[in-house]
Amino acid sequence: MTPLGSPGSRARDWIRVQLRQSRAFRSSLAELGELDRLAPEALERHQGARLAGQIAHAVRHVPYYRRLFLATGLRIADFAGPADLSRLPLLDKSVVKARPADFRSERRGLTFRGHTSGTTGSPLIVHRDLDGIVREHAMIWRQRRWLGVEPGDPIAVLRGELVCPVDRHEPPFWRVDRSANELIVSSHHLANPHLDSLLAALRAFSPVALYAYPSAARELARLLAQNGRSMVPLKAVFTASETLTAVDAELIRKVFGAPVVDRYGNAERTLAGGHCERGGYHLWSDVTLPELLPDPTGDGRAELVGTPLYGHAMALFRYRTGDRAVPAVGSPCPCGRAFPTVASIAGREDPVLLTRDGRPIGRLDHVWKGIRHVAAGQILQEADLTVRLRVVPEPGFSAHDRAQLLAQTQARLGSGLTIVIEELDRLPRTRAGKFLPVVSAVPAAERGRAPFPPEEV
Repeated sequence: MTPLGSPGSRARDWIRVQLRQSRAFRSSLAELGELDRLAPEALERHQGARLAGQIAHAVRHVPYYRRLFLATGLRIADFAGPADLSRLPLLDKSVVKARPADFRSERRGLTFRGHTSGTTGSPLIVHRDLDGIVREHAMIWRQRRWLGVEPGDPIAVLRGELVCPVDRHEPPFWRVDRSANELIVSSHHLANPHLDSLLAALRAFSPVALYAYPSAARELARLLAQNGRSMVPLKAVFTASETLTAVDAELIRKVFGAPVVDRYGNAERTLAGGHCERGGYHLWSDVTLPELLPDPTGDGRAELVGTPLYGHAMALFRYRTGDRAVPAVGSPCPCGRAFPTVASIAGREDPVLLTRDGRPIGRLDHVWKGIRHVAAGQILQEADLTVRLRVVPEPGFSAHDRAQLLAQTQARLGSGLTIVIEELDRLPRTRAGKFLPVVSAVPAAERGRAPFPPEEV
């Protein structure tokens, strides 16, 4: 991730503000507000029209789908609604990673690159166009509006941004982004010695909401509870990018005194959803088409598959996200929306790692972003806090890649830890065959009581 305050970060902030203030954003937000209340039949007509447009563009301008339709005899006219999606094969990340250019539109205009490591530990570069990015911003703000938060309202952000060096011990551990009206707080400095300064900054900024990784919101809540402190009143705590567990959600809700509103998505932008103001967890079927396929493990969960209804830069239809959902049972959500609901979504649920002075650091997939020639990767912290970066290298993996990987890891975990790169033919899995992107051998009791009291720092 680009450090805050750098030219790349300032450019990103400028683009974000232009999107949020643009006519396209306002129009998209207004349209989503109208789609929000469609009856089921009207929603299905919207889905069919959007899907037909996506399919038509892909067949004409995306090599993979052009070849697929020629080889199978499929026609654009065969796709008139969500039920027709089953005519297409399921798409795995490994197929996209092997031939990414085959899924990029030949008529895409201005595009932006994104990165994902995902639940498989296999990095992938994805591409987004302006229409898709605008729609995503509008989708996020539509959910915030459900909780009474409007564009321009002050929001505190706690999402792993490199606000300042991890090894810094004097404030500020935050940065005000006035263009977006956000107080961006370092989630790498959630420790007792910094609590007073962090709270002072939050109270001075007076946000109406907190936007955070679930792990960061949990650690701040734990720190506040341990010290008998409280936050400024909030309308909501918005979480995203990690699995929100029921235990963490209850702790965050209790400590912050505000509803915890989660959002689900993936870097490929093939599926989206989240909580509404009544607490239901919806899959937003006006912007993506969700499928819940039976999980062969037979554990009662469903495999999540998604198809985007907006954006032409990269066509990924019936994309297997690697995540699972528990289907909803019982009455429909009292909010009255036609979007399907799930009871919960199980995506990534990584353990926190610890810095040398005991600060908890979550969501570490950023260390892989921009690293080339890596087929798969895993982060292991041993009991003595040594960090082992397990890498399955691709041809071309070089000293430059190793140096970049070490630098990005050190930037997030500090200079006090020993960091080792270990090259492997394949990554280890659990007895059940599951891959874990992040593994900690630090005793759970040690990780569970972080942040450590001041005398242990």
